[in-house]
Amino acid sequence: MKQRSAYRKMFSSFHKALYHLPFMLAILFIGSGCSSNAVDSDALSESMAITFSQPDFWLEPKSSFYWHSDVVFFHNDNRENPEETRLFLQQEIQSYLAARTYQFPNNRNLAQYGLVAVVVLGKTVTATDILKQFKLTPSFQTSSRFEKGTIVIAILDAMTEKILWRGALQANIDLSLSPAVRQQRVREGISRLLMHVPSQKPDV
Repeated sequence: MKQRSAYRKMFSSFHKALYHLPFMLAILFIGSGCSSNAVDSDALSESMAITFSQPDFWLEPKSSFYWHSDVVFFHNDNRENPEETRLFLQQEIQSYLAARTYQFPNNRNLAQYGLVAVVVLGKTVTATDILKQFKLTPSFQTSSRFEKGTIVIAILDAMTEKILWRGALQANIDLSLSPAVRQQRVREGISRLLMHVPSQKPDV
């Protein structure tokens, strides 16, 4: 009798374990998925946007933009620019601005503001290097240096080509990353940067 009772207990315990197994596997699966997303979001968690703005600059609703130049990549050598990353970055910037009522007219002569964007993929780049690349005149008294992996975005006055706003963020972008990870970091970096563009008239 004792042996039968022991078998019954073993069978009951085994049955309970089988009953709970799907729930345990589901928890493990969900947990592993969350941790993999968290690992990449941590790449930007400690990054802070550094921005400069002219005192009287702010964007009115439906302000219009044009691309002053294609996105520029600074490398250590003369390698080809990653076209898919360039297009993705420009599209993400346009999508972010369009979602906030800002426009990109087909005729650039109708635009109020110009846009330039830089991704640093090699050695350190200075603000002067960027100004020379786009043939722009200095607007801010700063000697900023941008490390590898940084996104830099600037907004210009369409008439004077004077920089009205500039932002930089270390997004840890590297060509060794998979396209999916690279795009995720570009998207998050753009969002963190452009949220600092003034959209209300400053108190003067």
